[in-house]
Amino acid sequence: MKNNNISITFGSSKNTTDCNTTIILPLSSLSTKTRTIMTTLLYTCVYILSLYTTPIPASAQVIHQSFEMGERKAITLSLDIPYEVETWAGNTILTETKVKMDNIPPKILKHFINQGRYEIIENNSDSAIELSLKEVDRRPIRTKNGEATETINIKIYVPEDCIVNRLGKGSLVVEQTGE
Repeated sequence: MKNNNISITFGSSKNTTDCNTTIILPLSSLSTKTRTIMTTLLYTCVYILSLYTTPIPASAQVIHQSFEMGERKAITLSLDIPYEVETWAGNTILTETKVKMDNIPPKILKHFINQGRYEIIENNSDSAIELSLKEVDRRPIRTKNGEATETINIKIYVPEDCIVNRLGKGSLVVEQTGE
């Protein structure tokens, strides 16, 4: 005849039970080391499961740049991304580029920012400053989760006493300025 008993030892106590019955032991009867191991395993399992069930949130970043006007009074904006122009009392040009991407982790967005994908550069002449994007060829970003949705909003603050010339597709945006 086969023995259906099982023996479990926790610390100095020994329990013997029939295999056909269920054993429910409170956590307080376990040693501290055993509870720590069980708790760590539980948290690890929950964390790993959350990685596969949580969608990737949108990543967003704001990039600020400034450009000195000097004695020049004319600005040419050659941007192919929609932008807004506002005047202000200062004597420099300030840009605020808001970038939001869906379906990618924040570290990928940071990588593209460091590579200059959203950088605005200036081309100077004696009478005017021309602002344009460093990277004109903006290819779609694809990840293992699919293609990322990229939203870029640019706000440009210009001095009140300068003339603004708008070029590119971005100039089609309806703007509310004092010009």
